[in-house]
Amino acid sequence: MAADHSQTLSNTAQGLLTDMEKLLGQRLGRLKDEVVTELGKAATAGTSLGGGVGMAALGTILGGIGFAHVVQRVTGLPLWFCYTGSSALACAIGAGLFAEGVKKVGEMDTVPEGAGQAAGEVVSRAAHAGV
Repeated sequence: MAADHSQTLSNTAQGLLTDMEKLLGQRLGRLKDEVVTELGKAATAGTSLGGGVGMAALGTILGGIGFAHVVQRVTGLPLWFCYTGSSALACAIGAGLFAEGVKKVGEMDTVPEGAGQAAGEVVSRAAHAGV
């Protein structure tokens, strides 16, 4: 009778392990499918962003060329001087925008408000619990 009981317990344990392996395999399969789907979305987004940045750069370059020619036509200055002035103006504006961005990043609070207090409470509770 004891052998029968241990055999039944062994079969039940074996069945549970088999079911757990099957369930784990299904979960990992779903996780893999989700990761592949999200990576596909990221690749599509990256392609769109890269294309958008490239087209914006091309538009900026062509706009700068057009601007230099308009300045030359309006002022009668040599074309090389108009290109130089346009380039210097664009560089100055770009440097100002870059500096402003660096300043704003420096002002960012990278730790959310209250996070330090919440962490302190967790540590305090753990110390009182004897962890």
